[in-house]
Amino acid sequence: MWELAGERGVLESKIEERIINRFAAELLMPAKEFRKTFWVHMEKLGLDPSRLRLVDLIRVIVLQMNDYMVPYESVRKRVIETKIITQKFGDVLLKNEETILPLVNAFSKDQNTMLDRVTAKKTIPGLRNLLETVEKGR
Repeated sequence: MWELAGERGVLESKIEERIINRFAAELLMPAKEFRKTFWVHMEKLGLDPSRLRLVDLIRVIVLQMNDYMVPYESVRKRVIETKIITQKFGDVLLKNEETILPLVNAFSKDQNTMLDRVTAKKTIPGLRNLLETVEKGR
């Protein structure tokens, strides 16, 4: 559809996408809370921002992924937007994604989360008890 609208349609589509992405970032990861949780993780891990190693930053990013239930790329963008890291360093993370993503996956496995652990089995917690309660009420 956008291709048929010409260049203006493509431009409008890109602008809409940026607006939607901005809305999602603000809704899912409010800047103030995002920064706060980032620094809380840094403190809990005993990390010094002036001597932060890449592996430690990735560990904190994974904690943020877990906290906000969002993928790596969303957190990478948000740490730039909230000025936790510079755009230049964010670009370095993007450029080295091939090396970083295995670390993200390894650290994610240490988290007690369903993030990145999708299964085909669907359930509702407590459904059996709810059904039994309904049946007894008949």
